[in-house]
Amino acid sequence: MKKITLFIVAILIAGYTFSQTVSPELISSSGDYYYNETTGYSISWSIGEPMTASYNQAEGSVTEGFHAIESLLTIVEVVKIFNENNIIIYPNPTAELINVEYPDLKSNTKIEIYNMQGKLMISQKITSTNEQINLSKLASSTYIVKIIEDNIELRTFKIQKIK
Repeated sequence: MKKITLFIVAILIAGYTFSQTVSPELISSSGDYYYNETTGYSISWSIGEPMTASYNQAEGSVTEGFHAIESLLTIVEVVKIFNENNIIIYPNPTAELINVEYPDLKSNTKIEIYNMQGKLMISQKITSTNEQINLSKLASSTYIVKIIEDNIELRTFKIQKIK
């Protein structure tokens, strides 16, 4: 009987010594965490995990595949950085020239035109509020036009170049 009791005590001690502890962990395809030290608020998010099951016990809970939030996020203000309706590109489709109208033009604004494979075809500084860009050397295709100001992409257009 002593051997059985000693064996059970040894098993319990070994089980306690080598047991795992569960800590909150998230495994997802994407996400991030942000903490603001000034306000003490934090936000975390994840992408790509549907909720599958939850398990609750006195020691804690485990939720498979679901990133549960700790607090509510309230949006108090939406700040619009620029008015994208101020930039107009026409005609579309075009055979040779496009007009770029940008009444709020700043000195360091440029236009970049890319083909559909992402290759930069034209990069040109915009010097007037109504600029003409010559596309005659480009092949007939679809192009992505980006208006960039102070290294910030303000607006992206898709244009069609025809013969």
